[in-house]
Amino acid sequence: MNEKRLDCRGLACPHPVIQTRKALEDPEVEAVVILVDNAAARENVSLFARNGGYGVGVTGQGGLWEIRVQKKDGERPAAPAPGDGPVYLVTSNQFGQGSPELGEVLIKSLLVALAEDPPATLVFLNTGVFLAVAGSSVLPQLEALKDKGTEILCCGTCLKYYRLEEKPALGRVSNMLEITERLHRSGRVITVA
Repeated sequence: MNEKRLDCRGLACPHPVIQTRKALEDPEVEAVVILVDNAAARENVSLFARNGGYGVGVTGQGGLWEIRVQKKDGERPAAPAPGDGPVYLVTSNQFGQGSPELGEVLIKSLLVALAEDPPATLVFLNTGVFLAVAGSSVLPQLEALKDKGTEILCCGTCLKYYRLEEKPALGRVSNMLEITERLHRSGRVITVA
């Protein structure tokens, strides 16, 4: 049996899931064993594998777990083509309500995860435009998405309102007419607030 081992200790979400997914995409690999050191990674990898139709076994305790993911019949569901995805409407520079620090961590994690299944378009509105201008901590993640074919649009009115028009924006400065056109044409709009 061709088995691949992954050491994902110390990795934050979504990296253990991304590494597991990539290992399972190899047609020669029949099983993947993932070593994790936090409960969130243990749960996320296990859930990903179960949702994908794989067999899952978890052993360990006390902060160190081994997750065994077994392919069934050697098959792997087909991944969507790059750029074939929904439009993400990003209206804030953090993800969710509550702690701003946690919101910044979550938006970065979301963008890392999106690079694995790139959306067609990312639209930045309101304080979301802060993510797509010079000095943003998520520019590497946005560059990765752009390189995979994701169109990035920044609301020009929002850039002007926050006096960010002098900072170069990643992607293209847009207007509400073009933005609403993208939203209507997509049929699949996901709002990140």
